[in-house]
Amino acid sequence: MRIHVVFVASSFLFVSLLASGSDTPNVTMLGQLSGTNVGASSVFGASAIIGHDTIAIGEPTEGNLGAIYIYEKPANGWGSMNQTAILSASNQCELGQAIAMSADASTVVSFAGGCSGGGFLGYGWLEVFVRPASGWQNMTQPTAILTLKSPASVNDFGEYLSISADGQIIAATGQIAHKSFVSLFVRPAGGWVNANPNYGFATPSGLNPVALSGNNIAVVSNGAVLVFQRGSAGIKQVATLTASDGNPLSSRVVIAGGTIVAGAPYDPNDTQAPGAAYLFVEPLGGWMNSTETAKMTADGLAAGAWFGYSLSLSAKNLLVGGYYTSAGYLYTEPATGWLTTSHPTATLTVSDPDQVNFGRTVAISGSTMVVGDPSESANGNFNGGAAWVFQVQ
Repeated sequence: MRIHVVFVASSFLFVSLLASGSDTPNVTMLGQLSGTNVGASSVFGASAIIGHDTIAIGEPTEGNLGAIYIYEKPANGWGSMNQTAILSASNQCELGQAIAMSADASTVVSFAGGCSGGGFLGYGWLEVFVRPASGWQNMTQPTAILTLKSPASVNDFGEYLSISADGQIIAATGQIAHKSFVSLFVRPAGGWVNANPNYGFATPSGLNPVALSGNNIAVVSNGAVLVFQRGSAGIKQVATLTASDGNPLSSRVVIAGGTIVAGAPYDPNDTQAPGAAYLFVEPLGGWMNSTETAKMTADGLAAGAWFGYSLSLSAKNLLVGGYYTSAGYLYTEPATGWLTTSHPTATLTVSDPDQVNFGRTVAISGSTMVVGDPSESANGNFNGGAAWVFQVQ
C-alpha cells in the first residue's frame, strides 16, 4: 500500500489518499467551495452534482427558501473556485435539497417544497433551470415548474429525482394516499415549460430513490432495485435486483450504461453494520432478476457509519460516501471487471474536527470529484456547510 498526502493552503486541512493495488491513482484536492450567502446552519452541500465542467451545490435553507450554487471550470482549471451563478426563487422552501443535472450541464432540476412559516408542509414539485444562451447567471425564477396533476396535501413528490444524460426526460417519485409512484416528464420540442407528468407508473411501496439511463429506470423499493424499461408498448418491469446476503437496499441508486449501484447504509437486522454498496452489471441478454456482481465496503469503518448513503457513478469510477464515514471512497473497475472488495482505490479525507458528515454528499464526473459536508462550520459559519473538489488521474 502506498500513501499520498497532498497539502493545501487552508489551515488544519490535509487530504489523505490511501490506495491499494498496482495502479495507484494520483488524486489531488483542488480547493474548497462555500457559497457567498452561506451563514450559520445553512447546510451548504446537502446535495451536489457534476456535469460538463460544471458543479452544482444545493443549499436548501438559504433565506428559508433554498438556493443552488453553480461553479464552472475556469480556462486555467479548477484552481479558481469562484461561483458563476446562484439559482433561486421566492415561492418555495428547500430548493437544492435534491438536484440533478444533464450531462452537458445545460439543465438543472431541483426539488422544491410548499412551506408555511419556514416549515415544509409535505408536498413538493420540481423546478427546472435552463442555462441561458450567454451562459449561467443568477436566476430568480425557474425556466419551468413541473407538478402533479392533482397534488395531495402530502406527497413528498420530488425528494428523489433524476434527469437523463441528454436532459430530455425527468423522473421523480412520490406518495399519495400511501401509494407510491414514479412520474416522468418529457421535454417538449420547444424546451421545458410548466407541465404535469407525461406518464408514470406505480411502485410497490416506500418513497423511492430513482435513476435514469437511456430506456432504463431503476427504482429502490422494498429493499430491492426494480428495473423498468420504456418502450413503444409503454413501461414494464424487467428485473428485480437484490443483495445476496439479504441486506435491504434502501438509499440512493445510480445507473450509468449497463451498471446499477444501490446503497444499503442501514441493516435493521444488524444495527452495528457499517453499511455497503451493491453493484449490478447488466447481463449480455439484458436485465434479469439477479443478485449483485460486486459488493463494496471499506475496512476500518465504525459501526453505524451508514456507508452507501451517498453514491455517484461515472464510467469505470464509483464514489461512495456515508452519513458518518468522514470520508469519500473511490472504487475503479479493474481490467477484469468489478469485484467484491473492502479496499477502495482511494480514500478521500480532510483532517478537521468538524468532519463527522464529510462524505454525506458525493459526486463524480470524468476525473472531477466533489465531497460535501453540510454540517461543516466553514468560514466561521456554524454548520454552514462546505464541499471540496478533487481531481483523479
